[in-house]
Amino acid sequence: MLFKTPLLDKPAPGWKHDLPGPNEPPSTEPYPPVLTNPPNHIDDVYLELARATIRMRGIGILLTPFMFLLFCMAPTALISYVIDTGNIPPLTPSIFLIIAGAITLWAGMYFWRMDTSAPRDEPIRFNRARRKVYV
Repeated sequence: MLFKTPLLDKPAPGWKHDLPGPNEPPSTEPYPPVLTNPPNHIDDVYLELARATIRMRGIGILLTPFMFLLFCMAPTALISYVIDTGNIPPLTPSIFLIIAGAITLWAGMYFWRMDTSAPRDEPIRFNRARRKVYV
């Protein structure tokens, strides 16, 4: 598809190109600046675009040990307080440490799962024959 002048005198903000008219055959060649990833499938009936949920991988595996270390620090702090003083720790810091430990455990498991499980391909399909979009 070659670059053409816009059909409107003043194109809308973010205008890239116009869609083909009702009697023009659809182009099967994607316009390079619009589609950065190649489509999964193109034919006369439908166009299927890949849509990944995660772009960066590897960061979660680096963050997970740090999160689990933080999770282990909360019970360790409470136990060391009891051993040092012989008293039960105050209620407010104890609740804060338990909630912080639960959040870091959840975040560590979340980072690990997002990095080690394979990302699902969630394609978007534009069906020309039925004039529907399937997500």
